[in-house]
Amino acid sequence: MSLTTITDRRQLATLATLGIGLFVALVVLLPFLKGDGYDPVDQAMSELALGRYGGLMTLAFFSLGTGVLALGVAVRRFFGATRAVPGLLIVAGVLGVLSGVFKTNGASAATIESQIHEIVGITLFVLVVVAMFLSVRVFRREPAWTRFARYSLGWAVAATCTFFLVPALEEAAFGMAQRLFAATWLSWMLVLAWRLRRAETTNEPVAPTAAVLNYGS
Repeated sequence: MSLTTITDRRQLATLATLGIGLFVALVVLLPFLKGDGYDPVDQAMSELALGRYGGLMTLAFFSLGTGVLALGVAVRRFFGATRAVPGLLIVAGVLGVLSGVFKTNGASAATIESQIHEIVGITLFVLVVVAMFLSVRVFRREPAWTRFARYSLGWAVAATCTFFLVPALEEAAFGMAQRLFAATWLSWMLVLAWRLRRAETTNEPVAPTAAVLNYGS
């Protein structure tokens, strides 16, 4: 493993962390900034792109797409032989960018643009969940990643359950259910990016929960 390869992987993992992290930060902060009656409990995250400060949500989608795409490339470079997981993440990253290009129109009558946004979003979600399940087998092949494989399986099951929770709650708590679903795969991605960054300099096993706690201390 060359020093250049290690540096490239570290940069990709860092870019993934920053891109996905910025998306999370903006989704959390924008409801407080908008002040136009937006309710995160029953309104979709995509509706933050409408009205006041809508441009920041568009930026959030671009940031998410860039981060997920970078994560996919980092996974490909680190694990080498595997193609399915990084491929799914790279496509999901492109779809994340497209989510910012094609905007929803909220509760108004459906338009072609809003329908494209919905299709893109659902496809992105499905690809990410599939990538989470497939990654379990990839991680199990590496001794230092076997524990993370078990955590990833738990994340994938949680993502699946919360995915179906979104339509189950319908409009009453759509926004809350969507955020719970997003929290599962976004947290998995952030921890994966952190592990990939550290794995470039050490082959020691890293327990995701303990590692994050130690990192923040």
